[in-house]
Amino acid sequence: GLRQQFIDHLDHGVPPHEIRRRVASMAEGKVKVHRPEAARRLVLRRWPMTIAAVYLPNQPTGAAERVKAWAASIREELRRG
Repeated sequence: GLRQQFIDHLDHGVPPHEIRRRVASMAEGKVKVHRPEAARRLVLRRWPMTIAAVYLPNQPTGAAERVKAWAASIREELRRG
């Protein structure tokens, strides 16, 4: 699903246009499987790094490195499941 697409992007550099193509093919057809309403609930997580650590107003120096560090931290969380 989408989680695997994000992982493929981070691990293998799959470009966004390819991810869009893959996701579109997963959503083809009329049959949609929906979780029962009782099973649809927000899952709150504590992330090791958030946008507050990446976007520092008036501090462009190091921005690319902060974004890469954020992506690596998210990838690690996804690996853990």
